[in-house]
Amino acid sequence: MLFGPSIGFALAIGYIIILIFKATNETNRQKAFAIYALVAMLVLPSVFATTHRNAAWKDRETLFWYDMKYLEESAKANVIYANLLSRKVYDNPARMGTEKSMRDIKDAEKMYRLALDIDSTYANAWYNLAYLRQIVYQDYDNSEQMFKKALGYDSTLNNSYYFLGMAEVMKGKYSEAIENLEKYSQAETYDEKFYDLTYFFIGKSYFELGDNTKAAEYYRLCIDSLRDENFQHTVPELSKFVETTKDYALGIRLGKQEVKHFPDKDLPYVDLGNYYMMAGDTINAIENWEIAYDKFKGNKNIAATLYNYFKEKGNTEKAEYYLKEYNSK
Repeated sequence: MLFGPSIGFALAIGYIIILIFKATNETNRQKAFAIYALVAMLVLPSVFATTHRNAAWKDRETLFWYDMKYLEESAKANVIYANLLSRKVYDNPARMGTEKSMRDIKDAEKMYRLALDIDSTYANAWYNLAYLRQIVYQDYDNSEQMFKKALGYDSTLNNSYYFLGMAEVMKGKYSEAIENLEKYSQAETYDEKFYDLTYFFIGKSYFELGDNTKAAEYYRLCIDSLRDENFQHTVPELSKFVETTKDYALGIRLGKQEVKHFPDKDLPYVDLGNYYMMAGDTINAIENWEIAYDKFKGNKNIAATLYNYFKEKGNTEKAEYYLKEYNSK
């Protein structure tokens, strides 16, 4: 539909061309000349205007840059352009903090605020401004209030519940965080990249409130749905919970997920072995430590542990192997 307005113009030019082809005899030459002149008057300005606009059509960002002077009073146009600028930074974290990226962020924030000056009830503008303040500046105080405004004007902006809950966790408002994060977890539509972390932050909130039973319930849900990129953000807290509560069954569950997601690395097998050992399951602990050592033979602590274990069990062959490995490093 982008070129819909041009349809009428194209039909008119087509009709004129048909008339030109019909005007072939001597009697109609003057008529044909007039039609040629009319076509030139219509087409040439369009050709000039189109050529002049080619630079503006380089990409969406350039187009908005050219046209924003005509759209400054449009709240929607300001939000769309701001989204283009901020998305360049969000989609390329390596650019975060560079002079160019911060210039884009500041321009985006300015346009979100301009959109809200035009229409203070524009929920998407409140949401995107709050997201920018939270993600870029870790401004949890202001982003909390902005997400509340976004939801006040449009309660269907489900991601607002997640980021509002995040802000409340960071501010130690754990009961409020649980309420909003549970709303997000129960929503019909949600962003998959936040879903595992939703369970994680609900579990963390219950843990901070002293309800270890509910914390473990949500941590289990988090572990079962955990995505690769979120392991580094969650494993330290989950491990702390396991050590504090001695919930080694949860630790084994976590270790198995680590192995499932990172089967070629040694550390997940080390962790899983540690959880089995804390749970009193020596056989599975040793089995996983052996796998870990096969994947990385530079871990002298594992080699020494395996040597001592097999020596005690009277397995001379394996004991000598791990002693040799230990001494060769």
